[in-house]
Amino acid sequence: MNVDWNTVSAASTAATALFAAWAANETRRAAKIAERAAEAQLLYEFMREYDQYEMADALRLLRSLACKPNFANDWIHAFRNGDVDAKNVDKARRRVFKHFQRGVRLQNAGLISKNGLKTVADQAGINVYFDVVHCLNLALNPNGQDRTTLVLSKLCPRRTDAETIPVIPDAPSKIVLPASS
Repeated sequence: MNVDWNTVSAASTAATALFAAWAANETRRAAKIAERAAEAQLLYEFMREYDQYEMADALRLLRSLACKPNFANDWIHAFRNGDVDAKNVDKARRRVFKHFQRGVRLQNAGLISKNGLKTVADQAGINVYFDVVHCLNLALNPNGQDRTTLVLSKLCPRRTDAETIPVIPDAPSKIVLPASS
């Protein structure tokens, strides 16, 4: 029996190439799964942070400012004069701003997708961000460039008042339970 080693070599090279292509495809698929798992973990952490009582308190405090005329100017003057309430507003401003800023930065770094950033931004607090936090940031730094607001405003158009999910009311209303029969 005469073996054509060129044919055997070509067949084994083709089989090796097919196996390498399959392995590369499986590696790419595994990398995609790992990437999605990492993004899911980051988004889970964002949701946990947003669900914290401290975030609800910060949003409530900031929302209470929105109805006051010239709230940003009044706040910056009080803040610069060391007013304790103004410092509390600043802590709330920083908490809400940093929450959304981290999302934008992670998306810019490629660690979360555009849809992931939409998930981070699709919260009732986004209106507080646009209506209050952005105004306070401008009062604090009138010449500053706020890339976070620019990215978020392009990504998620402002909600209308009808679409806004209320952030915990200022004072809980008295709950009246129905009388049992």
